[in-house]
Amino acid sequence: MKTARLKRSALCFLLILSMTFFASCSLFSVEPDATTAPPAGTTSATTGAASGEKCYFEVIETGVSALPGATRVYRDGAVAANGTRYPEGTVLDVSTSASSDLTFVGWSLDKSVDAGGEVVSTELTYRVRLSGKQVRLYANFVSPYPAVTALTYHLNGGTAGGKETVVDTVDTAYYTSPNTRYDDGSFTRDGYVLLEYNTKADGTGDAFSPGSKANPVDGKLDLYCIWAPVSSGFETENVTVNYGKKNVWGVYPYSYPGVAITGYTGDDETLVIPEKIGGKDVVSIKAGAISNKNFTTLVLPRTLRKIEDGAFTGCSSLRTVYMGDGILSITNAAFDAATYTNWTEFRLSATTGPRYASDYNGGYRIKWDRLMRGAASGKKMIVFVSGSSSFHGIGTGYLETLLGGEYFVVEYGTIRTTNNMVYMEAVANFVGEGDIVVYAPENSIYQFGAPELSWKLFRDLEGSQNVWRYIDVKNYTNLFGAFAEYQGKRWSNGEQTYSQHTENVDVYGDYQSAKHADYCENYAPDFLNNHGYFTVTLNEMVNTIATNTEQISLSNPDQWISITTYAADVRRILGKVTATGATVYFGFCPVNENALTETAKTAEQQAAYDRLIRDTYGIEVLGSCSDHLYRWVYMYKGSDGSDFHLNDYGRAINTYKIYTHLCEKLGLTPVGMKAYGEAFPGCLFEH
Repeated sequence: MKTARLKRSALCFLLILSMTFFASCSLFSVEPDATTAPPAGTTSATTGAASGEKCYFEVIETGVSALPGATRVYRDGAVAANGTRYPEGTVLDVSTSASSDLTFVGWSLDKSVDAGGEVVSTELTYRVRLSGKQVRLYANFVSPYPAVTALTYHLNGGTAGGKETVVDTVDTAYYTSPNTRYDDGSFTRDGYVLLEYNTKADGTGDAFSPGSKANPVDGKLDLYCIWAPVSSGFETENVTVNYGKKNVWGVYPYSYPGVAITGYTGDDETLVIPEKIGGKDVVSIKAGAISNKNFTTLVLPRTLRKIEDGAFTGCSSLRTVYMGDGILSITNAAFDAATYTNWTEFRLSATTGPRYASDYNGGYRIKWDRLMRGAASGKKMIVFVSGSSSFHGIGTGYLETLLGGEYFVVEYGTIRTTNNMVYMEAVANFVGEGDIVVYAPENSIYQFGAPELSWKLFRDLEGSQNVWRYIDVKNYTNLFGAFAEYQGKRWSNGEQTYSQHTENVDVYGDYQSAKHADYCENYAPDFLNNHGYFTVTLNEMVNTIATNTEQISLSNPDQWISITTYAADVRRILGKVTATGATVYFGFCPVNENALTETAKTAEQQAAYDRLIRDTYGIEVLGSCSDHLYRWVYMYKGSDGSDFHLNDYGRAINTYKIYTHLCEKLGLTPVGMKAYGEAFPGCLFEH
């Protein structure tokens, strides 16, 4: 993945030189959200002398569709209203920052650069004295990622309404890595099943599961349909698969008539179950249907809705399974232990549109976006693999600026009940020499290496199905159980589109909310009597679930484990990262200090926990757990009452602490907390 970095860097350089590659213009009026000090290091540009007249002033971000939204206006040391009138002669300071994959071209007066405006300064801060009836100051940005991308599908022996080539124009203004077309049956080939898309016609290029994100260059990508010839020798019977709860009239909400596979007499090395047999959809596979066969690859059709327990037995040669997300009824017992023996590869295709695209959890797609972009950017990367504490507790734009733009930061924070090691194993395929990966688990068995997959993992990977291509599934359990639970929650939701996204996530993948701008007043000092969601021990015991403190029993295995339980699994996955040349550090997630047990509040226990982490995982730690314990005023009390979510004041402090810890490892001298101003998404600074 690193080989594309130089190409990306060269492209960005050419764009800046020519000033002719701006994407479609989008105006953005900045709204102040806090009182802050003026930006440091401002330069001066005077537009006229003072008088008693009023002058309208507006600063506008322009040049690309997905703008950073980080430009602020200051007057006399405080954030000022943008898009308003001031007395002529008023001096205003403006400050901005750009995301890691945007370049700030500079400030221009009266016109944007792509409309012929002249750059008056390329500094991130600028000072202007108002004169005349109006002053419009443009903050101009450029991106190598176009707002629209053309995905050209070569049917490669197939057809789509008589066409051999189909071009989809995809909106990439927000998600710069577009999703491929999901397998809705519009691409067909007699006697074949659609397996995947590939950048080469013979299937030897980069492969993408239908519905997954792709990585085009220069706003275009050619994809070839890769087909698998269907097998024969099936025995069938007529069935109807019903799904969901019956209504008052005894009717199921979903009903799929067709045939069920009841037996198989063939011996194909690649077993491809067709979508239709005898003109009827294949909707089910019965118990005992396929036994003691030697196929290495199994391809399940998009029409399939149910696989009964014991459908596949004694098929120990199985290595790879391709399946669509249309399967509604399945358990882990669909394959027996012998069939699981050597199974390592899982390929999941989308057969319907997304259901969580505009949901809070749909925001995790941009993290996969940024991981791919970072690997192709030409910059060194810092990747955080964590739970929602990173989602809420890291200001990515702020950290990148503090690091002088030398690193492309990927905040891959998701949720504490999804499997950290799945993300870490995928990340290992995108990092290399000079990159840094920070493993920052919250106190959950899923974050500390539990191999049992959660349904939330499937939800959070919706639209990012290619992640599964980087995972060795033999290291995990409950694959089909988690998938079935996911389907049970997902299927009743209405279909959405891949261009939809939640407004609570910015271009970095950091969670944004107006509620984060307030100090927390909802965590009472008598915390244990009024809160009681999590208990953090800072010892070898890890809390599994949120529960009232009085109900927690350290002897209850459903609530607690030792972090050493899955330590060998964690070390193995971390070893995949370090084998690439990247460095792994253990990072401590922010914790509400009121969630700590009395023992955990002591300096001795905190120092012991630092040692335990080093001894358990054999990696260096970033700072100490004591550095990331926060008073309740810095927490954000969301609907889940999490003790790991910081508000925007806490996020700024936490990000700066992480920065100083990184400086220590990198041999850098840290700059001041406000050295580059205070205009960073999701960060508020105290005075």
